[in-house]
Amino acid sequence: MKCASCGDEIKGGAVWRDDQPYCSEECADVGPGEEEEEEEDEEEDK
Repeated sequence: MKCASCGDEIKGGAVWRDDQPYCSEECADVGPGEEEEEEEDEEEDK
């Protein structure tokens, strides 16, 4: 399973937030990496 924020492989217990797996509390605080980048790109296009 990969971290939804940094993409690293999660070894051991995952931190779950909003049905997404994260490798640490820090990554969970940042949130999903790919989705944020897509949203920023859409805002720049407007």
